Amino acid sequence: MDDIKFLFQIRDAAVAQKDYEKFAATQIDAIPNASVQGYISSGTLKTELLYAIDDTELKKVAFVKEDYGTHSAFLLYYLINTINGWKIYNTASLLR
Repeated sequence: MDDIKFLFQIRDAAVAQKDYEKFAATQIDAIPNASVQGYISSGTLKTELLYAIDDTELKKVAFVKEDYGTHSAFLLYYLINTINGWKIYNTASLLR
């Protein structure tokens, strides 16, 4: 699960550094309803990995809580293992 935590730590750091490319590199491609620019413009992101489970040998699902400073959300992230490590390919969210 450490490799999954590391993926989300990269995203948190990318938002803090306003590094669009670093954040985008954690994903396979653009994700509907999860704009990279939207994350970067939030200015702050603190992600807590609550649980991760295998879907298949190459896929996992991660349940996380994201705190954006002004609000938070619980999300399911769908991950795939690539030659460059774990990447996000889809998400589902519940805003709070």
